[in-house]
Amino acid sequence: MIRNLYEDKMVYCEKMVTFLIKVEDLRIDENGFKATARKIRLIDDGRSRQEGRITEMEKWTFGAAWNALSLSPVNDCISSYAGWRIWTDPALVNTVETLLEENKIEEVLALTLWKTE
Repeated sequence: MIRNLYEDKMVYCEKMVTFLIKVEDLRIDENGFKATARKIRLIDDGRSRQEGRITEMEKWTFGAAWNALSLSPVNDCISSYAGWRIWTDPALVNTVETLLEENKIEEVLALTLWKTE
């Protein structure tokens, strides 16, 4: 799921702050993975509180041991015990990028963060 990315991109959410990111320096081994995220775009509908260091950062690292991750059957994201979530499906990320170019933020969030079925 993490190796087959659309143009090395994914959707990343931490503390209800969501981004389209470019993944750099991805390292995967038998214990887990680690990557550097470069912010492409903040996904903000104006309703959530966008605060904290992460909104100001252009680049950060994240990762986890495999046993600290879970796959959500509802919204197809990978969640970590550290509090972040990622959406890695290439078709979904491509759709998200297209919707963001059209400034359709509500539709992006409906496919990711707010998805319930």
